[in-house]
This record gives sequence, C-alpha cells and structure tokens, in this order.
Amino acid sequence: MTLAIVMVAPRRMKIAPLVANLLLAFPAVRWVLGVDVANDYEPVVHGIRLYIVYGGAAMVLTRCFGVDRPFFSLRDNQVFIVVALVAAAIATVSGIGLHMLAGNMSLAEGLKIAPSWWLGDAIGAIVVPPLLLPLLMKGLGQSPGAWQWPQAGAVAVQALTLTLVLSACTLASGVQANFWDLVIIPILIFALNRGYSHAVTAVFLTNLLAPLAVLLLADAEQMMTMAPLLLTASIAGLLIGAANSDRTRALEGLEDIVTQRTRDLAQAYETQRHLVRTIGHDLRQPIEALNHMLGGLKQKLSGSTSEAPLEQARVLSALASELLTKTLTYARLDAGKHVLQINDVTAEAMFRRLEALYGPVARRKGITLSWAGGKTHFRSDEDLLFQVLANHLDNALRLSPSGASVTISAQAVSDGIALSVSDAFPGDDTALHGAAGLGLEIVSHAGLLLGGRLFAEQNRRGIVIPYPI
Repeated sequence: MTLAIVMVAPRRMKIAPLVANLLLAFPAVRWVLGVDVANDYEPVVHGIRLYIVYGGAAMVLTRCFGVDRPFFSLRDNQVFIVVALVAAAIATVSGIGLHMLAGNMSLAEGLKIAPSWWLGDAIGAIVVPPLLLPLLMKGLGQSPGAWQWPQAGAVAVQALTLTLVLSACTLASGVQANFWDLVIIPILIFALNRGYSHAVTAVFLTNLLAPLAVLLLADAEQMMTMAPLLLTASIAGLLIGAANSDRTRALEGLEDIVTQRTRDLAQAYETQRHLVRTIGHDLRQPIEALNHMLGGLKQKLSGSTSEAPLEQARVLSALASELLTKTLTYARLDAGKHVLQINDVTAEAMFRRLEALYGPVARRKGITLSWAGGKTHFRSDEDLLFQVLANHLDNALRLSPSGASVTISAQAVSDGIALSVSDAFPGDDTALHGAAGLGLEIVSHAGLLLGGRLFAEQNRRGIVIPYPI
C-alpha cells in the first residue's frame, strides 16, 4: 500500500502511510486497532523503515524507470516486479536486523524465518499495487489511461472458478499428491484470454481465497508451501496478462494504421477520378467546337487541295473526342455513380442506334454492316448496353479490312439473350479488342453492373443478358 500511495498520491498525501504507522506510537490508537507492540518506539521505527523501503521503491519506479501508472505494459510490469522483489528483500533484511539489534532474536532464528518473511512481503508488494493503483487514481480524480475495469460478471466468474478449484484441492488433500498447484490454472486462463486487467483481479482473488481455504479447510502447515506457489503464479499471471494486452494494443494500432492508409488511398483515388472527370469536361467542349469547325471547313473547301488535310484533322479530332467520351464514361462507371435504368429493350432499336452512329464509318471503309435477330425483346439498361456493343463494334470496324462484313446479332441462349458483334478480322483478334485504351475497362464495368456474362470468341464478342427472374 505504501508503494502504491507514494506513486499516485499528490505531494502532501504521499506521507499518509508514514503518518498512519507513526500513529501507532500512541497507546490509545493501538488499543482501538488491537495492536500489541513491545514499546512505544517499535511502530515508529518499523513505520519509518517501511516508508523508506517501499516509498523508495515507488520513487525508483517513477523517477528512474518512468513506469506509467497504473501498470499496464509488459515492460512496466517487468520493472515493477523486479523492484518489488528487491524492496521485499531489503525490507526483510532491515526488519530482521532491527529485531536482532533489539535482542528479540538471534542470527540463527533470523536466518530461519527470512525466507517466509521475504515471501510474505514479496506477495503483498506484487499483488496489491496493480489493483490498488487504479482504485487510488479513480478516487483522486486521475485518469487511469488504458486501464479497463473488469465487469462485475467477469469477476464473479473468476471467484466461482477459483472456489471450485480450491474446493477440489481441499477434497483431494488426503491423496498423496499436491493438488494445490492447480490454483495457477485460473490465473493463466484469464490472463491469456482476457488480458491484463482480468489477470490482476484473478491474481488478487487467488491470493485472497487460497490462504483462507488452506486455513479453514486444510492443514495449516500447507500455508508455508502455498507461499512460493502463490508468488510464482502471481508473477506469471501479471506478465502473461500484460503481454497479451500489449499484443492486443499492437493489433488495434495496426488496424488503425491500415484503416487510415486505406482512407488516405481512397481519398487520393477519388481526387484522381475527380481530376479526370474535370479535365475531360473542360476539354470536351473545345474539341467538339473544333469538330464542328473542321466539318464546316471541309464542306466549304470540298474538291480543293486542302480537303485531304482537313479530313485527316477531322478524323484526329473525332478520335480525340471519342477518347474523352470513353474517359468520362469510365470515370462515371468506376466511381459507381451509374444508376441502372431497366426498361423493355428491342434488339432492332439497339441495332438502328448503332447503325446511325457507325454506319458512316463502315461505308467510309467499305465494310458491310448488317444485323440479325432484331425482333428479340429483353429488359436491360439500354444506354449501358449500348456502351458495350458500341465498343465491340468500334473495334470490329477498326480492325476489319475493306470489303469485309460486320454483323450485329441477337439470339436466345440457355442463360439469356446473347448480343454480339461478328467481324472478319484475319487472325486471332480476341486479345486485341479493347486491349489498348479504356474500352476493355468500360466493357468490364458495364457487364458487371448489368449482371451479364461477357464472352470473347474468334471473330465474335458480346454479352449475354440474363432472363428476368
């Protein structure tokens, strides 16, 4: 208690343990408390001795090693346990020395009782402060930091478990075996599973209940053999509980870092997507104006020597406009902002829309554009589906040679309606369509949103729209 009070209490209150011991010098105080001493000076000497030893240990913990209060980490508990054991040894030596100087015992008698004296002091110095520190801090209005109080139900479970173990040890006391070693098991279980605060309460309850069980239900001589076991179990429980709590805090810290990094990456990704959309919208208007201007100039200069360069410039401008359109479409789909508009769609309407856009391109290249299965009906997002077929058709027209035929078709298959584009590109073109640029990404995103099955075969690509459920 002296160690804990000196560590936590404000400056003037740090001398409270010394004052309490010095009050025993008054006979009236001793009579009320039922304390018997050899003379009035004995409690004064012992009070000063205990305050110097354990108050000094508290100063060493806080000033020399910077131990946090209350103890929580594995490092702080290791330092605390070593200092407490050394303080108990100093208290034992000084106490026996004072009794020898007073003529109360001989050296042989002092050496005989030294182990049990040290064990008693060591158990008290290690078991009490870890639980007393947060109690004192709460009473003094100080923050207990990372300390978390075990719930009343958990403490009740600990007490019940210890009672059952101690009862089993008592019932088996007639057997030629030391079943009292089982008291260490509950401490280790709670330390491993619940962390440091539960280990502290389990250690305290064990050191409270085990001696009572031995005195009331077993042979009193068993008490001496219990002391080393209780000290060992207490040290092991505190260290294991502290290590378990350190591991938990480290994992929580790692999760916080991962969450923050993920949030930062998501924010950076969103910034990039916003930048792409902004630049795309800013560039689209001047490029569209350039397209109209080049178209007007081409009509005015038809038949002149400037028509060919203008046509080339118009084609390049159209490609740039198409790239911007794909970029904006990809940005919208990638951002997940497209809301599906499911309606009744006819393949014929889809084909005519594609033909209106890509018919001039096909005629310019001398490619025959046809469609089949136009009477097919299905339900889907027409605009999103148009993006998929437009990408395939654009690739087919771009890669097919002059004089070839490109067909858009719709047909019923086992799992839905297959909408496809067939071309006459010579060779294996399944890896080329949409591999460069944003076309493949747009098709992938659109297919995922539509819930369709994308397919790519030799000279045939498309999507299967599932039948309505």
